Amino acid sequence: MAKYQRILGGEKNDLTGKPFTKEELEKVGDLYIEINGQGIHENNPKIHNLANELNRTIRSVENQLLGFRAVHTGKSGRANFNSLIPKIWKEKNTQVEKVEVLKERELFDEFKFRISSQLKNILGKNLITDDFVAVFELVKNSFDAHAKKVKIIFDKDKITIWDDGKGMNRRDIIDKWLFIAYSAKNEGVEDIEFQEDKNISYRDRINPNRSYAGQKGIGRMGSDRLGSKLDMTTRKVNDDTYWNLKFDWDEYEDDALDEFSDIEIEYKNSKTTNFEDFENGLILQISNLRNVWSRKKLLI
Repeated sequence: MAKYQRILGGEKNDLTGKPFTKEELEKVGDLYIEINGQGIHENNPKIHNLANELNRTIRSVENQLLGFRAVHTGKSGRANFNSLIPKIWKEKNTQVEKVEVLKERELFDEFKFRISSQLKNILGKNLITDDFVAVFELVKNSFDAHAKKVKIIFDKDKITIWDDGKGMNRRDIIDKWLFIAYSAKNEGVEDIEFQEDKNISYRDRINPNRSYAGQKGIGRMGSDRLGSKLDMTTRKVNDDTYWNLKFDWDEYEDDALDEFSDIEIEYKNSKTTNFEDFENGLILQISNLRNVWSRKKLLI
């Protein structure tokens, strides 16, 4: 294009002297991002095109671009600029940062495994195909947590497994219970806090090498086999906080494109609990049962 010729006295049109609107400045901000803050001069054809679109003078659009650069870089050179520019730039810059994060993921995470929420079915009700095995796995985990007593309560549409084991704090829940396929027992770090404890699990006395699903870090998924909802309450020995987490396993089945880790888990913590005589351990309340537990079935 022909070199821009400055007009003596300054280029003017019908909008000269009128402040740029927010909508106009957003378009100027988009152009600033597009050109990466470079080439802000009156001969840039992109500035000409935007000036024509906004019916603004080339020099006025250039001035607003310089205003964005002043806010972006924090450097002097444009002391007076539209008061809307800092706010608009903050909004635009946040969007740009998100785009850059996505670009980085495309570049660096392209060959990493992504895990569909459907993994829940594979490790839960599809793998543990027997109700009794599912209950066994959960009870086994209780004794592995140094429980001396485990209660299994069958209600009309709820199964409760209540133990008096060592329980969990926030860090344990995140690093162990919610870390699928990780087994602290298998890694040899489950009982570090209880190395002086002489009350070794009876299964360890019988056969220390025996390995069920629980030792592979997926036995806790047995609750999915039993029912679609899980309400978990726990408190660690010598800790003063009760933690409650609620799982709706059906949420993991809505869309196979959902990622396993993106499903939010409802939780809360408190210094008290509604469960009487519950000082430490783990309580699992499994509801919306998938199968009927008849009297005959319970007596097997």
